[in-house]
Amino acid sequence: MPEDFLINRANFYLSLLDFAKRPTGENYDKNKDVIVIFVCMFDPFNENQKLYHFRMYDPKLNMELSPNRHILFLNCKGTKCRVNASVQGYIAAMNGDLSSTEPLVQSVKNDLEKISHNRIEVAKIMELKEKERVRAQYYKKEGIDMERLVGVKKLIRTIIRISNDDATAFNEAKAQYGDYYTDDQLKEFIAEARNRTLQEA
Repeated sequence: MPEDFLINRANFYLSLLDFAKRPTGENYDKNKDVIVIFVCMFDPFNENQKLYHFRMYDPKLNMELSPNRHILFLNCKGTKCRVNASVQGYIAAMNGDLSSTEPLVQSVKNDLEKISHNRIEVAKIMELKEKERVRAQYYKKEGIDMERLVGVKKLIRTIIRISNDDATAFNEAKAQYGDYYTDDQLKEFIAEARNRTLQEA
């Protein structure tokens, strides 16, 4: 990632925070500290430093223009420069070592455990939703099949009452429902309709 892109992005965030933290009409001498921190799993400036700290400073005048505005780049792969135990523990945590007892590291560890738990819960919810979707499709299909079955049997009974001819009932049922039922099934429906018609008589 180009250095100028990172710097421009950091300055943009710094300006947004600076503006947001100063209420309209408030005196400028009451500006609060504004710090932008980038946590990088790569070395953004190729100097192997653990921490890069940027300020508006003139070395000739030995003067800092804005002492309450800071841009920090934490390089989790760096080995140079000394940082406090909390930052070092955080760097270790970002590289997979959560053994530090520093509060910051323990906070990260707790957050990761919550995320892991939430992912498991989300996976369970998604599994349940998928089962519900499959079940709904099954019931919908079963409902369509049942409606079709009622329809073909009703058609056969009606034709038998009117014509009393199995061949006519078979041909009409096959014409309308032949894509869904075999000839043997249609003949079974006709036999069933015959028995039912006799019972009704």
